[in-house]
Amino acid sequence: ATQSTWGQPSLLIFVDLGANCGNSYELFVKDVLPRLLQKQPPGTPRLEDLRAYLFEFNPRLISKYLDPLQARDKRVHLVNAAAHVKDGSTVAYLDNRKERRHEFPCEARFGATNPAGASTLLSKMPRAGTPLPVKTIDVPRFLSEFCPQDMILVKMDIEGFEYELLSKLISGRGHCRLHTIYVEFHFKIPHVDFMGRNMSAVAAAAHAKHLLRSCTNYVDWF
Repeated sequence: ATQSTWGQPSLLIFVDLGANCGNSYELFVKDVLPRLLQKQPPGTPRLEDLRAYLFEFNPRLISKYLDPLQARDKRVHLVNAAAHVKDGSTVAYLDNRKERRHEFPCEARFGATNPAGASTLLSKMPRAGTPLPVKTIDVPRFLSEFCPQDMILVKMDIEGFEYELLSKLISGRGHCRLHTIYVEFHFKIPHVDFMGRNMSAVAAAAHAKHLLRSCTNYVDWF
């Protein structure tokens, strides 16, 4: 691993919240991270210092795509759980669309159609279908356990739960430990609770981006 300015090994950490089939990880490795690292100063962790943590709870995606990905790529650590604000368990909902989405290819490109669609923790999301008990992990706690000198990047695509998770992350200043956060905001629910206030999803997303940019690099994801 690269030596940091403190003389300690530093790692490149990628945390994928909502990994789906692993295509976001593949896209980061082949495109996003190489371009980002070219712009960093000497002493920054390199691609060979990468550790990737892929959060996914859909069992079909895990068995068909993510278990094989973890087996062939030693940088990948599969986290079979939902990204949440507490450690424990909850009920998630699989995508209710009828087309055979599992037959779509897992493509590492922007705009690709993901296999299995959009599973969610929110029953009020329009595509919330079959309920599924899942393990949950407190993401702000999880992120806090990395070393201060690590370069941490987070991709968040969690189908409407981003407002609750970001509320806790920002309230605890956890976003300030991140190098960059990539978020896909969802607007299928007209109003959400964010930072202790009920507001439109559009207003909440705009407020969240402002708060994130005050302390880290923010990038819209898709």
